[in-house]
Amino acid sequence: MKPTLNDRLTKKEVLDLAGEVYFKRGQEYFTDGCVEGFRQTGDSIRATVLGSSLYSVRIWLVSGQISYSCDCPIG
Repeated sequence: MKPTLNDRLTKKEVLDLAGEVYFKRGQEYFTDGCVEGFRQTGDSIRATVLGSSLYSVRIWLVSGQISYSCDCPIG
């Protein structure tokens, strides 16, 4: 059985990918209500984040590995 995004997207995995500073910033954005339009379709998650501008974020699986994109300056 192939892994799903729900199987792979753990707090540890996101922390490893983002690093501690950006993980904490992401948590603060979420807690402060700056994450909007969160939607999951199959093995893809999309959201809009209100930082200094509006940024589109996407997380998905490719061959069982987490991939992501963000059009923010940090990327």
